[in-house]
Amino acid sequence: MVSVLIPSFNHQKYIISCLESVKASDYDNLELLLLDDGSDDRTYHLASEWMAENSDRFVHARCARQDNAGICETLNRLAASAKGQYITGLASDDQLLPHGITSQVAFAMERAVKLVLSDAELIDEDGALVHPGTLAYFGKSAAVLERVSLLHLDILLNWNPPYQHQFIEKSYFDAVGGYRTDYVIEDLDFCLTALLDSNIALCPRATWRYRIRVNNRVTPGLERNAILADVRSIFEHHLPRAKGLEKRVLRALVAENRNKNWFPDYEMLSSGLVIGLIRSLLRGLYFLARRMKPGQNQRR
Repeated sequence: MVSVLIPSFNHQKYIISCLESVKASDYDNLELLLLDDGSDDRTYHLASEWMAENSDRFVHARCARQDNAGICETLNRLAASAKGQYITGLASDDQLLPHGITSQVAFAMERAVKLVLSDAELIDEDGALVHPGTLAYFGKSAAVLERVSLLHLDILLNWNPPYQHQFIEKSYFDAVGGYRTDYVIEDLDFCLTALLDSNIALCPRATWRYRIRVNNRVTPGLERNAILADVRSIFEHHLPRAKGLEKRVLRALVAENRNKNWFPDYEMLSSGLVIGLIRSLLRGLYFLARRMKPGQNQRR
């Protein structure tokens, strides 16, 4: 069974389309858990009505609410009550694709990893398709990122969608201790934990839809300075566990972040030699992959 966890907050415009996308999944063995984090609009009311009408679709479904506790605590509470072998969080303004869960289950079993990342379709605030693939939108190549070492480097240097959506084996999530509640970008911290455990892989197929804010990439409710502070703290926290090239990259990022503000943006050019060289290498590989004919860039 797979447990879909929805931490909802002030998304009355999007919550029904989010829930309908889970209902439309071609994977039958689903648990749907929604916890509203103190919305002051009609998000919870709409979700609870929908759940009452559609709960028969799921093995188990529950809709609850709480006083505002933040995304990390909300996800941890949802995960604590989840019964599935796998859990996956879904923002209440995003959507699943019909084959999404099936694809991620198959990929996790094939690769024998605890955390699966996957490509996503990009939609705008009105639900219109912006781009059929997040990786391509940000100038990346799934064929390049199937090499685990390159995926690790890209996560460290180019943190952006689709890495925020994570499909996780529940036993691993529990063993790690869930999301740290002292961070506002908990997904980066958890992703680095799995990365350094060599328990992560990228499914090249789009499995979900990410609602991108074209003119403002910072999630509403998050402050830029808080994100900057979290990035620095997360890198420093994981540095002692890193080895080899990953350790060199983390050390360079930590040193760089102590001297100036830095935001994890693909378009930003690093002043550090190591970081700059590796970013150039990744961009070169992405460029070459895009120039190859279809079928030439398949994993060997």
